[in-house]
Amino acid sequence: LNGGTKPNYTKKPKLTADGGLTHTLFHTGVAVTDEISHGGVVMALTTIPYFLIQVPASFMHGPTEDIAAGEHWYALGAFLVCVIGLIFYMRLQLHFSQEGQDKDRRIAIAKKTLQEGKMSLKGVLKSQLQIYQEKSGKKAQGGYGSLSQNDATGSPPPEVAAVLRDLLYDAFQAYDKDRNNELEKS
Repeated sequence: LNGGTKPNYTKKPKLTADGGLTHTLFHTGVAVTDEISHGGVVMALTTIPYFLIQVPASFMHGPTEDIAAGEHWYALGAFLVCVIGLIFYMRLQLHFSQEGQDKDRRIAIAKKTLQEGKMSLKGVLKSQLQIYQEKSGKKAQGGYGSLSQNDATGSPPPEVAAVLRDLLYDAFQAYDKDRNNELEKS
C-alpha cells in the first residue's frame, strides 16, 4: 500500500515475502471501493426473503397441503420484500451511475472511438470536459472550452487530470520507449 491507504500497482515486485502471512492477508490485494461494499451489503440482504420462508417452514409439520397453507403469508411477505429490494437496488444503481461510477465505461468507449477513428481526440476531450463542467458547475473561461487552472503550476483540476491520464495512457505508452514516464525530444 502506498501511504497506508492506496494500493501501489506500479511497484515492482507487486508481492514480496516481507511481513509474512499477516502482511499478505491485510496489506495486499485489490482496493475495496464503496460500490463493492454496497454490493456486498445488497447481496447479504437478498438472503432475507429466503429466511422469511424457510425459518417458519422448519417449524411446521404435517401434510404438504397444511404446510403450504401455513407458508402462504410468509411467501407473500418474502415476495413483497423482494419487490422492495429490487426497487431499492435499481435506485442504488441509478445513484451510482449518476455519481460518476460509470466513468470506466465512458473512458473505454472514448478509447474505442479514438482507436477506430470515429472521433478525434479533440471531440473526445470536449465531451469529457462537458461532463466535468456539468457535474462541477464550473464554466469554461476564455470562450475556448478551457478550464480554470487548479493552482499556480497550471495543471488541470484533479478530476480532469484523472480522466486525461486514463484516456491517454495507452497512447502515451506507445511513444514512451524507455518507460520513464517522460517524452524525450528525438
